[in-house]
Amino acid sequence: MNRFLPKRSLLILILVPCLALLLWNLRQMQHPAGTPVSPQETISHHVILIPLDGRPPCRQFVIDAGRIGGTEVLTPPHELQDYYSQPGDTKAMKSWLSSEIGHADAVILSIDQLLYGGLLTAREKQASEEDVNELLTYLQELHEDHPDVPIYAFSILPRLTPQDTIDGYDERRDIMAYSRLVGRQAAGLSVDEEKIASLKAKIPPASLERYLAHFRENAALNERLIDLTHDGTLTRLVLGQDDGEEYGIPNIEKFALQGYIKDLGLSEKQVFLTHGADEIALSLLAAWHNEQTGYIPKVFVQYNDAHAEDRIMPYMAVPTGICTEEKIRLTGGEQVASPEEADFTLLVSTNDANENTLDSRAECVQLLKENIEKGQPTALVDLSKHFTGEETVLPQLIASDFPLNRLLAYAGWNTTSNSLGTAIAQACLYRSSLPAVTNEEEAIGLAAPQVRFLENRILEDYFYLKEDIDTINSTLKKAGYVNTADLDLERNYRWANLMLRTSMTRHLLVYRQTAAFRAPFPIDTPAGTIWLQLHDLQADMSFPWPRTFEIYLETTPFLEKLSSSPAQAQSY
Repeated sequence: MNRFLPKRSLLILILVPCLALLLWNLRQMQHPAGTPVSPQETISHHVILIPLDGRPPCRQFVIDAGRIGGTEVLTPPHELQDYYSQPGDTKAMKSWLSSEIGHADAVILSIDQLLYGGLLTAREKQASEEDVNELLTYLQELHEDHPDVPIYAFSILPRLTPQDTIDGYDERRDIMAYSRLVGRQAAGLSVDEEKIASLKAKIPPASLERYLAHFRENAALNERLIDLTHDGTLTRLVLGQDDGEEYGIPNIEKFALQGYIKDLGLSEKQVFLTHGADEIALSLLAAWHNEQTGYIPKVFVQYNDAHAEDRIMPYMAVPTGICTEEKIRLTGGEQVASPEEADFTLLVSTNDANENTLDSRAECVQLLKENIEKGQPTALVDLSKHFTGEETVLPQLIASDFPLNRLLAYAGWNTTSNSLGTAIAQACLYRSSLPAVTNEEEAIGLAAPQVRFLENRILEDYFYLKEDIDTINSTLKKAGYVNTADLDLERNYRWANLMLRTSMTRHLLVYRQTAAFRAPFPIDTPAGTIWLQLHDLQADMSFPWPRTFEIYLETTPFLEKLSSSPAQAQSY
């Protein structure tokens, strides 16, 4: 009779151990071993971001990472931004950008946001010729009015997956199969042409035309954006391939655009094609900051096993090695052959339980320890073929008391391109900012947002995405909410957020007491090396959209300065 009873029972089961952990945490909490510090962050630059959409990876990540480089990232007011399936107000957003650009050092903008109102809308909506012309004219006028403010634009190629408006299961399956075969045929591979003809005959002509028209429209738009880059309106244009596969009609469009770019004689500094979408704005921020500081990152790449470089991870059209080298180039860096030549090392782990790669996790831990002993800054990309905790390196790092805050970056979210782009951008922003530090206060002010971004990635990419999301989804489904990607937040927002906060708080209470979390880490100052310790970390989180795929996360780190070099640091 009372349909809410199972929820209450569940919350009691969650809250009791959580309260026990809280009491244990209070008993275990020690006074700081050093002197608490209040970091003073310096703002030197102002960048406007028109994000791909309102999700944290596209917006909040860029804001938070900008603080590492002393950059204030200004975004449109929330009321103008898209919200899940509701598009952003493109007209008002353009007006807002025109009013704010005079105060900016650079603009990073999403074409999908300004034209369609966000990525999800861009996947479904067709833009009229009038809409496209209006946007391109707007960009030209924006540049003419503010010629000294560089415009870094990015546009996303459509996915192989059909639009949601094509909703028949068999229809969607046949279109995807058709797209893959046509893609293989265009790549010069042998295909069953009778199978192609058979699939085409089964697909309703209107649906197939809608699918193909989406690529034609996008290709025509991107050619005109390339023209704007050629004439100098856009300083740089990045074209991203979203959720790609090795063969398909999206690749036909991509290869045609590559030919168009080559015919115009444009360089990678002007137009860059990359795999991915959500991380592109963050990569562009790092690329811009590298240019401002004259930093050309030299990156040595290590992999967890001999096959990792060639392994194609989920939602990727290319092997990991190709994507890695691509993301380094996007930020203006270069891959080098040895750690001695490098500014930092990038350790990429691509674990797949079905390929018996799990033993490589212990080897990764050892590699990271050796790198610290050598004073070699290292960023870790911790990928999982099946998105499970057992395939990641982080649990073994925690178990071995590895000093996590000595990592240059950490990322392990849903795709290889997202994770690589995020980790490389963070590493570049921190390393490129170090030469500008003039005193100890500035060094601590740089370290604070660096540690905050690092810990945010650990909390979300591992504790949420590998530990909690499946539990929350299964609990929602047991309560009758079948589609966790389209929640009715008017009915279950508080309950879903309470589950999230309770579960993540439980993780954080335990994690904060580990030696891996509390291990001191060095930072360089003009007067020499000092040691800091993360004494505490407070966190708040919620679901930003009516789905459980991502979370909004805000943390506050509490740092202390140690009076001398810690003895335990000598073992690393």
